[in-house]
Amino acid sequence: MTAALADSLDVELRERRDDDLDELVAVAARVHAVDQYPIFLPDGDFARFLTRPSPVAAWVAVRDEGIVGHVALNAETSGPVMRLAAELVPERRVVYVARLLVDPDARRQGVGRRLLQQAVIAAAQFGHLPMLDVVDTPTAAVAISFYRREGWEEVGRVRFHADIDELVFRRPAS
Repeated sequence: MTAALADSLDVELRERRDDDLDELVAVAARVHAVDQYPIFLPDGDFARFLTRPSPVAAWVAVRDEGIVGHVALNAETSGPVMRLAAELVPERRVVYVARLLVDPDARRQGVGRRLLQQAVIAAAQFGHLPMLDVVDTPTAAVAISFYRREGWEEVGRVRFHADIDELVFRRPAS
């Protein structure tokens, strides 16, 4: 068993609860300090970032009774990404893997992989195709590499704002 897998086994994944928000905001702030993720954060409002749009489902990763990660499935994302998804897979309902973050102190231990797998499994159970988008910045290079290693295929690039591009990925059917 690899060290990352062994480390991820001591992490519990559970559905996100309303009372997780304060702790999640603190985790998101630590992630933002290290990665500048999210790059687009109106008013510095991490609570809004984590809860809007309202997710179809969301999970947290918990270790030693503390939250170390988060992922959500959203029915919507930026308009340009949604338009591209509708062009690429008009016959399928899509959900967007969103708000995947892992506390910097818990990285490289398989937590992000487990959260991503949970989102993919849930999307399949809902009968939806999972897609995701990543703002194309130098600080997102690690995340982009992670998605590619996990088998996600880049299917396009869209312009989010005047100076912000997003890479769009989909999970090929397994």
